[in-house]
Amino acid sequence: MKIKGSKKLYEAIASKKSFLIGAHVRPDGDAWGSMAAMARLLTTLGKTVAISGEREKAGVYGFLLDGLSFDLSGSWEAFIALDCGAQNRIAGLQGNDNLPLFNLDHHSDNNSFGTINVVEPSLSSTAELIWHLSQEWAVPSLPLAFYRAVYTGMMTDTGNFSFSNTTGQTLRAAADLVDIMGSPADLYARVYHSLSLQQLLIRGRVLSRMRLYSRGKLGVSHITLQDLQELGLTYDDMEGVADILRSVDGVEVYILMKEQKGSIRLSIRSKGAVPIRQFAAACDEGGGHDFAAGASLRGGLEKAEDMIVSYWEDRL
Repeated sequence: MKIKGSKKLYEAIASKKSFLIGAHVRPDGDAWGSMAAMARLLTTLGKTVAISGEREKAGVYGFLLDGLSFDLSGSWEAFIALDCGAQNRIAGLQGNDNLPLFNLDHHSDNNSFGTINVVEPSLSSTAELIWHLSQEWAVPSLPLAFYRAVYTGMMTDTGNFSFSNTTGQTLRAAADLVDIMGSPADLYARVYHSLSLQQLLIRGRVLSRMRLYSRGKLGVSHITLQDLQELGLTYDDMEGVADILRSVDGVEVYILMKEQKGSIRLSIRSKGAVPIRQFAAACDEGGGHDFAAGASLRGGLEKAEDMIVSYWEDRL
């Protein structure tokens, strides 16, 4: 696949020696996988690289980061933003916003905030975008860790290749990766079968609180700050929790409300028949894909749920 802007990006990278890499706040599997993959790619090209992120919050994705630098001291020539639809969502850009900004993403609502923008909404994930760039650039001697990072990013953003963003092209890329790296079974186990007891218990609470609206087509649940305190968890431990609501028959849209101080963070998902990006945009802050998005609402849980139910009442 030919990536629009690939040549310009490669020439810009070739002209520089040192790079900071960052992704969106609260990075998910695609963000961590993309940062790890891009760091390996740039290192293979002889560049100096550091990741602008909190490694201790990588959770189950920490194994992707072995041997990578998080030391931000020194002089940097460019910042590469990955998997981030808007500049104000980039974690770690503050203090480095004077650098040339390379924007690599797959979100359809990306506002092209970079000095160079390589955005491919047709792709399943930013990790898949990095895979195609590596192929187009014919980068030699990439390490095994690069392929594992790309596969992990693709796997997590497609729900293990089951969501509607999974295409034939996605599966062909995954097959090429497996041919190179071998069985992905241990990657699946590391990501999906490495939860703590507390992470399983919070899933039980979320399921027990699930409420159905709009004739059973809308599912809503919540997590409170008290839950986190009682179980010793943070919201960095919550990735994938919303998707357990997907299993309920008849539900088309499901939303997990996560209580914060003064606001509610929403994880918004659709099984693929009903776009939800417009709802995310109607919130106080939000964005994402047609079938997976995030948003925030000011106020408490009750007010947020009333808004959610009111919005979807005549739309489902």
